[in-house]
Order: sequence, then C-alpha cells, then structure tokens
Amino acid sequence: MEAFLSSKKVILSGLAVILLLTSCDRKVVPALQPTAYEGMACLDVAEPIFPGGSKALTTYLTDHIRYPEEAQKARVEGKVFVTFVINRQGTIKDIKVLKSLGYGTDAEAVRVVAKMPRWEPGKHNGKPVATKYVLPVAFRVSD
Repeated sequence: MEAFLSSKKVILSGLAVILLLTSCDRKVVPALQPTAYEGMACLDVAEPIFPGGSKALTTYLTDHIRYPEEAQKARVEGKVFVTFVINRQGTIKDIKVLKSLGYGTDAEAVRVVAKMPRWEPGKHNGKPVATKYVLPVAFRVSD
C-alpha cells in the first residue's frame, strides 16, 4: 500500500491538482495502464512545475491579479477554480472555469492564467506529456 501511494503516484480525484495524460504518442499508450484503487485511477506521472515552484506561482498570482471593480463594490470573496492543460512544450491551453465566482472574477482568473510563463511539463517515463491542472484563484477584499 505504501509503495502504491509513493510520491511518484498521483491519485486522480476531486478538485485537487488533477493529472491526466491527454495526448501521448501511440507507442506510449499501451504502457499507460492505470491502476485501480477504490474507484480511482493512478498513473506514474511527475507533476508539471511552474517556473520557480509553488511559491513563485503564488507570487505570480498575487502580482498579476487585479481585483475587478465590480467584485470590489459587491465585496465578493472566494475562489475561482480554473482548469487548463499544460502541453508537452509547457504552454497553457484549453483554459476553462470549473467553479465561477462572477462579478468579473472569472474573466480575471482566465486572463492571468493565459499570460502565465511556460511551465516545465509533466513527465511520464521521463518524457513530457500534456497534463490537466486545476488551480484555485483566491479573491479577497482588503479593507
């Protein structure tokens, strides 16, 4: 069980970081047989990495998010959950809002994600793979 849940394994579920192999060479596909564990699929995948790591991602979001005026006036707070694909070259594609907050916050979260720098792509067997990622973008009213 411990080996199954090792740091190299990624459990696909919920609104956590979700790693899905979305496009692979046909030669690789047969090797990507997921392991079932209580209804969850697991694949041996290294996560994609934002340049500088998770702290740099937080800093990027803090520096680039502009709180929409409409949301400020309505004192809207919460998280917008954005999903996107980090392709094999590390660029962001297929940006979608999973959980909306409204008042212009969704558009702002999508705008900032679309302008992200190139990531280090996820890897399977040492080869870059397209990876789906879910990112919560927090909006808080400051007094």
